[in-house]
Amino acid sequence: MATWHSGLGDHWGRFRLKLPRRFSIAFVVGILLGSGVGVAQAEQQNGDFVYFTSNGIVYMNQSIISNDVWPGYADTWVYTRTGQNVLQEMMGDDARSYVYDGVLYPLCSESGDVYGSSTEYSPQFGEAVIIPCGAYTYYSKGQSLTFNGTYYDRNDTYPSPVIWAGG
Repeated sequence: MATWHSGLGDHWGRFRLKLPRRFSIAFVVGILLGSGVGVAQAEQQNGDFVYFTSNGIVYMNQSIISNDVWPGYADTWVYTRTGQNVLQEMMGDDARSYVYDGVLYPLCSESGDVYGSSTEYSPQFGEAVIIPCGAYTYYSKGQSLTFNGTYYDRNDTYPSPVIWAGG
């Protein structure tokens, strides 16, 4: 409620805004949230699927980047398109994170070639790598590995959209 004080002691002739406490608290919280102060915003961005065939099986792969766990991580996943279970050792990934600065795109981290278990069947396999390079804008672009009967085919993922991550 706004009130006007006139002729009352040291408030003579001045306008004094007197608001309920609930409104004042809500106003301050709204300003802080609106400015992003003290608010962590978790984000995950997924790259588009790439479809390919290896040893007669249709696969798809995808890169993912996320900052929902500090300092962030990059994933690479490979899936059988139909959900068909295959021996996991027939699939592998090399997850990679890159710094995105608009000019150069240096590699930040990579998992190296990681393959699935030789005794388990699954329609998918994924590998993640932590982003240890500091607070920057990043994207993920990895490679999936699928056994073609003789050796492993390497297929690049499409790059994920960029996010702010790192510590």
